[in-house]
Amino acid sequence: MKLNSELLVVLSVLVLIFLVEAGLRQNQSLLSGDVAHLETVDSIAAAVGRGDGITVLFWGNSLIGAGLDLPATTRALGNTLDSEVSTGIVRPDGTTPLEWRYLFRKTVVAQESRPDVLVLGFGPGHLRDRQAGVALSRLAAHHVRSADIPILFAEELATFESRARFMAARWLAIVALGERIRPRIMDLVVPRYTELAPILLRAPTPKEALETARPSPEYRNLAAMLSDAQTAGIRVVAIPMPAPNYWSLDPEERTILLEAGAEILDVRTHLILSPERFPDGEHLDSIGRQIFTAALVEELPLVLNRLAVR
Repeated sequence: MKLNSELLVVLSVLVLIFLVEAGLRQNQSLLSGDVAHLETVDSIAAAVGRGDGITVLFWGNSLIGAGLDLPATTRALGNTLDSEVSTGIVRPDGTTPLEWRYLFRKTVVAQESRPDVLVLGFGPGHLRDRQAGVALSRLAAHHVRSADIPILFAEELATFESRARFMAARWLAIVALGERIRPRIMDLVVPRYTELAPILLRAPTPKEALETARPSPEYRNLAAMLSDAQTAGIRVVAIPMPAPNYWSLDPEERTILLEAGAEILDVRTHLILSPERFPDGEHLDSIGRQIFTAALVEELPLVLNRLAVR
Protein backbone atom coordinates (compact mmCIF):
# COMPACT_ATOMS: atom_id res chain seq x y z
CA MET A 1 0.00 0.00 0.00
CA LYS A 2 2.79 2.38 0.93
CA LEU A 3 4.63 1.63 -2.32
CA ASN A 4 1.49 2.29 -4.33
CA SER A 5 0.96 5.60 -2.53
CA GLU A 6 4.53 6.69 -3.22
CA LEU A 7 4.22 5.66 -6.87
CA LEU A 8 1.00 7.65 -7.14
CA VAL A 9 2.73 10.74 -5.74
CA VAL A 10 5.63 10.36 -8.17
CA LEU A 11 3.27 9.90 -11.11
CA SER A 12 1.23 12.93 -10.01
CA VAL A 13 4.37 15.07 -9.85
CA LEU A 14 5.48 13.88 -13.29
CA VAL A 15 2.07 14.63 -14.76
CA LEU A 16 2.14 18.10 -13.19
CA ILE A 17 5.61 18.75 -14.59
CA PHE A 18 4.46 17.55 -18.02
CA LEU A 19 1.42 19.83 -17.95
CA VAL A 20 3.46 22.84 -16.83
CA GLU A 21 6.10 22.12 -19.48
CA ALA A 22 3.47 21.81 -22.21
CA GLY A 23 1.79 25.02 -21.07
CA LEU A 24 5.04 26.94 -21.03
CA ARG A 25 6.03 25.73 -24.49
CA GLN A 26 2.65 26.75 -25.83
CA ASN A 27 2.52 30.16 -24.17
CA GLN A 28 6.09 31.19 -23.39
CA SER A 29 5.92 34.23 -25.66
CA LEU A 30 3.03 35.54 -23.55
CA LEU A 31 5.21 35.53 -20.43
CA SER A 32 7.66 38.07 -21.77
CA GLY A 33 7.88 40.53 -24.60
CA ASP A 34 11.57 39.68 -24.78
CA VAL A 35 10.81 35.99 -25.41
CA ALA A 36 8.29 36.99 -28.07
CA HIS A 37 10.96 39.14 -29.72
CA LEU A 38 13.58 36.35 -29.61
CA GLU A 39 11.14 34.01 -31.34
CA THR A 40 10.98 36.43 -34.30
CA VAL A 41 14.70 37.18 -34.68
CA ASP A 42 15.15 34.56 -37.42
CA SER A 43 12.39 36.08 -39.51
CA ILE A 44 13.60 39.64 -38.84
CA ALA A 45 17.13 38.83 -40.04
CA ALA A 46 15.84 36.88 -43.04
CA ALA A 47 13.48 39.68 -44.08
CA VAL A 48 16.26 42.27 -43.92
CA GLY A 49 18.66 40.04 -45.84
CA ARG A 50 16.12 39.55 -48.62
CA GLY A 51 15.12 43.22 -48.63
CA ASP A 52 15.39 45.63 -51.54
CA GLY A 53 18.01 48.33 -51.90
CA ILE A 54 20.32 48.95 -48.95
CA THR A 55 19.79 46.45 -46.17
CA VAL A 56 20.61 47.50 -42.61
CA LEU A 57 20.15 45.39 -39.48
CA PHE A 58 20.29 47.27 -36.17
CA TRP A 59 21.56 45.13 -33.32
CA GLY A 60 22.00 45.46 -29.57
CA ASN A 61 19.98 45.25 -26.39
CA SER A 62 17.21 47.27 -24.75
CA LEU A 63 19.24 50.49 -25.05
CA ILE A 64 18.94 50.55 -28.82
CA GLY A 65 15.44 49.13 -28.56
CA ALA A 66 14.34 52.11 -26.49
CA GLY A 67 16.58 54.67 -28.20
CA LEU A 68 15.91 54.08 -31.90
CA ASP A 69 12.73 54.94 -33.79
CA LEU A 70 13.09 52.34 -36.55
CA PRO A 71 10.28 53.51 -38.89
CA ALA A 72 11.53 57.12 -38.74
CA THR A 73 15.10 55.92 -39.33
CA THR A 74 14.05 53.86 -42.35
CA ARG A 75 12.17 56.75 -43.91
CA ALA A 76 15.00 59.21 -43.32
CA LEU A 77 17.65 56.88 -44.74
CA GLY A 78 15.55 56.19 -47.82
CA ASN A 79 15.04 59.90 -48.46
CA THR A 80 18.67 60.86 -47.87
CA LEU A 81 20.20 58.00 -49.84
CA ASP A 82 17.62 58.25 -52.63
CA SER A 83 17.28 54.50 -52.55
CA GLU A 84 15.06 51.84 -51.07
CA VAL A 85 16.19 50.88 -47.60
CA SER A 86 15.26 47.69 -45.76
CA THR A 87 15.81 47.65 -42.02
CA GLY A 88 15.15 45.54 -38.96
CA ILE A 89 16.17 45.55 -35.33
CA VAL A 90 17.33 42.78 -32.99
CA ARG A 91 17.38 43.94 -29.37
CA PRO A 92 17.04 41.16 -26.77
CA ASP A 93 17.06 42.54 -23.24
CA GLY A 94 20.16 42.43 -21.08
CA THR A 95 22.44 40.99 -23.75
CA THR A 96 26.11 41.57 -24.59
CA PRO A 97 28.54 40.03 -27.11
CA LEU A 98 28.34 36.71 -25.25
CA GLU A 99 24.77 36.28 -26.53
CA TRP A 100 25.13 38.41 -29.68
CA ARG A 101 27.92 36.28 -31.09
CA TYR A 102 25.90 33.07 -31.09
CA LEU A 103 22.59 34.67 -32.04
CA PHE A 104 24.33 36.43 -34.94
CA ARG A 105 25.76 33.12 -36.19
CA LYS A 106 22.37 31.44 -35.79
CA THR A 107 20.15 34.05 -37.39
CA VAL A 108 22.35 36.08 -39.76
CA VAL A 109 25.47 34.17 -40.81
CA ALA A 110 23.43 31.01 -41.38
CA GLN A 111 21.15 32.83 -43.85
CA GLU A 112 21.79 32.77 -47.58
CA SER A 113 20.77 36.43 -47.89
CA ARG A 114 22.46 38.74 -45.40
CA PRO A 115 22.22 42.45 -44.61
CA ASP A 116 24.72 44.87 -46.12
CA VAL A 117 25.37 46.57 -42.80
CA LEU A 118 25.10 45.66 -39.13
CA VAL A 119 24.63 48.72 -36.89
CA LEU A 120 25.71 47.70 -33.39
CA GLY A 121 24.42 49.82 -30.50
CA PHE A 122 25.95 49.43 -27.04
CA GLY A 123 26.31 51.11 -23.67
CA PRO A 124 29.19 51.49 -21.20
CA GLY A 125 30.89 48.17 -20.52
CA HIS A 126 28.52 46.25 -22.80
CA LEU A 127 31.20 45.07 -25.25
CA ARG A 128 33.11 43.11 -22.62
CA ASP A 129 32.95 39.36 -22.15
CA ARG A 130 31.03 38.19 -19.12
CA GLN A 131 30.60 34.87 -17.37
CA ALA A 132 28.27 32.55 -19.27
CA GLY A 133 26.50 31.57 -16.06
CA VAL A 134 24.85 35.01 -15.99
CA ALA A 135 22.85 34.13 -19.11
CA LEU A 136 23.12 30.35 -19.31
CA SER A 137 19.38 29.63 -19.56
CA ARG A 138 18.81 32.24 -22.25
CA LEU A 139 21.82 31.06 -24.22
CA ALA A 140 20.46 27.54 -24.16
CA ALA A 141 16.89 28.43 -25.04
CA HIS A 142 17.34 31.13 -27.66
CA HIS A 143 20.84 32.06 -28.73
CA VAL A 144 22.98 29.03 -29.56
CA ARG A 145 22.37 26.74 -32.51
CA SER A 146 23.25 23.07 -32.11
CA ALA A 147 26.32 23.32 -34.37
CA ASP A 148 27.86 25.94 -32.07
CA ILE A 149 27.39 24.12 -28.76
CA PRO A 150 30.92 22.62 -28.93
CA ILE A 151 32.38 26.14 -29.26
CA LEU A 152 30.37 27.37 -26.27
CA PHE A 153 31.41 24.36 -24.18
CA ALA A 154 35.08 24.74 -25.09
CA GLU A 155 35.25 28.48 -24.42
CA GLU A 156 32.65 29.20 -21.74
CA LEU A 157 31.28 26.09 -20.02
CA ALA A 158 34.19 24.00 -18.80
CA THR A 159 32.48 22.10 -15.96
CA PHE A 160 30.06 19.18 -16.09
CA GLU A 161 27.61 21.11 -13.88
CA SER A 162 27.44 24.12 -16.21
CA ARG A 163 27.06 21.92 -19.27
CA ALA A 164 24.33 19.89 -17.60
CA ARG A 165 22.47 23.08 -16.64
CA PHE A 166 22.78 24.31 -20.22
CA MET A 167 21.37 21.09 -21.68
CA ALA A 168 18.54 21.02 -19.12
CA ALA A 169 17.57 24.57 -20.11
CA ARG A 170 17.80 23.62 -23.76
CA TRP A 171 15.45 20.66 -23.40
CA LEU A 172 13.03 21.94 -20.78
CA ALA A 173 11.11 25.22 -20.98
CA ILE A 174 10.40 24.98 -17.26
CA VAL A 175 14.16 25.31 -16.65
CA ALA A 176 14.88 27.82 -19.43
CA LEU A 177 12.10 30.16 -18.34
CA GLY A 178 12.71 29.79 -14.61
CA GLU A 179 14.55 33.10 -14.28
CA ARG A 180 11.69 34.92 -16.01
CA ILE A 181 8.88 33.17 -14.12
CA ARG A 182 10.39 33.27 -10.62
CA PRO A 183 10.23 37.08 -10.15
CA ARG A 184 6.62 37.18 -11.33
CA ILE A 185 5.54 34.53 -8.85
CA MET A 186 7.52 36.10 -6.01
CA ASP A 187 6.10 39.55 -6.79
CA LEU A 188 2.65 38.11 -6.16
CA VAL A 189 3.73 36.68 -2.81
CA VAL A 190 6.26 39.24 -1.56
CA PRO A 191 5.57 42.96 -2.18
CA ARG A 192 8.43 44.71 -4.05
CA TYR A 193 10.31 41.40 -4.36
CA THR A 194 12.02 42.32 -7.67
CA GLU A 195 13.28 45.57 -6.17
CA LEU A 196 14.32 44.25 -2.76
CA ALA A 197 15.62 40.75 -3.56
CA PRO A 198 19.05 41.85 -4.87
CA ILE A 199 19.61 43.82 -1.66
CA LEU A 200 18.35 41.15 0.74
CA LEU A 201 20.14 38.31 -1.03
CA ARG A 202 23.25 40.35 -1.82
CA ALA A 203 22.78 39.40 -5.46
CA PRO A 204 23.56 41.64 -8.44
CA THR A 205 20.81 43.81 -9.84
CA PRO A 206 19.96 43.36 -13.55
CA LYS A 207 22.21 46.32 -14.40
CA GLU A 208 25.09 44.91 -12.36
CA ALA A 209 24.60 41.48 -13.91
CA LEU A 210 24.77 43.02 -17.38
CA GLU A 211 28.08 44.66 -16.53
CA THR A 212 29.55 41.58 -14.82
CA ALA A 213 32.88 40.99 -16.51
CA ARG A 214 36.07 39.14 -15.82
CA PRO A 215 38.55 41.01 -13.54
CA SER A 216 40.63 41.95 -16.57
CA PRO A 217 38.24 42.89 -19.39
CA GLU A 218 38.29 40.53 -22.35
CA TYR A 219 36.64 40.94 -25.73
CA ARG A 220 36.85 37.46 -27.24
CA ASN A 221 33.15 37.27 -28.13
CA LEU A 222 33.12 40.73 -29.66
CA ALA A 223 36.18 39.88 -31.78
CA ALA A 224 34.59 36.59 -32.86
CA MET A 225 31.35 38.29 -33.87
CA LEU A 226 33.19 40.95 -35.86
CA SER A 227 35.26 38.25 -37.56
CA ASP A 228 32.08 36.39 -38.53
CA ALA A 229 30.66 39.60 -39.97
CA GLN A 230 33.82 40.21 -42.01
CA THR A 231 33.77 36.67 -43.37
CA ALA A 232 30.11 37.04 -44.31
CA GLY A 233 30.80 40.33 -46.11
CA ILE A 234 28.74 42.40 -43.67
CA ARG A 235 30.03 45.87 -42.82
CA VAL A 236 29.73 46.94 -39.18
CA VAL A 237 28.93 50.38 -37.80
CA ALA A 238 29.32 50.70 -34.01
CA ILE A 239 27.24 53.36 -32.26
CA PRO A 240 27.79 54.16 -28.56
CA MET A 241 24.39 54.79 -27.00
CA PRO A 242 23.59 57.85 -24.87
CA ALA A 243 23.60 57.61 -21.07
CA PRO A 244 22.77 60.15 -18.34
CA ASN A 245 26.51 60.81 -17.97
CA TYR A 246 28.87 60.88 -20.92
CA TRP A 247 31.06 57.79 -21.10
CA SER A 248 34.15 57.10 -23.18
CA LEU A 249 34.91 54.08 -25.31
CA ASP A 250 37.60 51.87 -23.82
CA PRO A 251 40.80 52.12 -25.92
CA GLU A 252 40.88 48.34 -26.34
CA GLU A 253 37.27 48.32 -27.52
CA ARG A 254 38.08 51.01 -30.07
CA THR A 255 41.13 49.08 -31.28
CA ILE A 256 39.20 45.82 -31.71
CA LEU A 257 36.43 47.56 -33.62
CA LEU A 258 38.76 49.44 -35.95
CA GLU A 259 41.05 46.47 -36.58
CA ALA A 260 38.00 44.46 -37.62
CA GLY A 261 37.10 47.14 -40.17
CA ALA A 262 34.15 48.54 -38.21
CA GLU A 263 33.18 52.19 -38.40
CA ILE A 264 32.57 54.00 -35.11
CA LEU A 265 29.76 56.54 -35.34
CA ASP A 266 29.40 58.55 -32.14
CA VAL A 267 26.65 61.16 -32.37
CA ARG A 268 26.45 61.79 -28.62
CA THR A 269 28.58 64.94 -28.76
CA HIS A 270 25.82 66.57 -30.86
CA LEU A 271 23.03 65.71 -28.44
CA ILE A 272 21.48 67.67 -25.62
CA LEU A 273 19.81 65.12 -23.39
CA SER A 274 18.89 66.09 -19.85
CA PRO A 275 18.71 63.45 -17.10
CA GLU A 276 14.93 63.58 -17.39
CA ARG A 277 15.24 61.87 -20.75
CA PHE A 278 16.43 58.75 -18.89
CA PRO A 279 13.53 58.05 -16.51
CA ASP A 280 14.98 54.74 -15.28
CA GLY A 281 18.59 55.94 -15.32
CA GLU A 282 19.50 53.97 -18.46
CA HIS A 283 16.93 54.04 -21.27
CA LEU A 284 15.76 56.99 -23.32
CA ASP A 285 12.15 58.12 -23.12
CA SER A 286 10.06 58.91 -26.21
CA ILE A 287 11.41 62.46 -26.53
CA GLY A 288 14.98 61.25 -26.09
CA ARG A 289 14.35 58.62 -28.76
CA GLN A 290 13.30 61.31 -31.22
CA ILE A 291 16.37 63.41 -30.45
CA PHE A 292 18.80 60.49 -30.77
CA THR A 293 17.16 59.17 -33.94
CA ALA A 294 17.30 62.59 -35.59
CA ALA A 295 21.02 62.89 -34.80
CA LEU A 296 21.76 59.38 -36.04
CA VAL A 297 20.01 59.74 -39.40
CA GLU A 298 21.93 62.95 -40.04
CA GLU A 299 25.26 61.09 -40.00
CA LEU A 300 24.55 57.44 -40.76
CA PRO A 301 23.96 58.05 -44.50
CA LEU A 302 27.43 59.60 -44.75
CA VAL A 303 28.91 56.45 -43.23
CA LEU A 304 26.91 54.21 -45.54
CA ASN A 305 28.13 56.20 -48.54
CA ARG A 306 31.71 55.92 -47.27
CA LEU A 307 31.26 52.16 -47.03
CA ALA A 308 29.99 52.22 -50.62
CA VAL A 309 26.79 50.49 -49.59
CA ARG A 310 24.80 51.49 -52.64
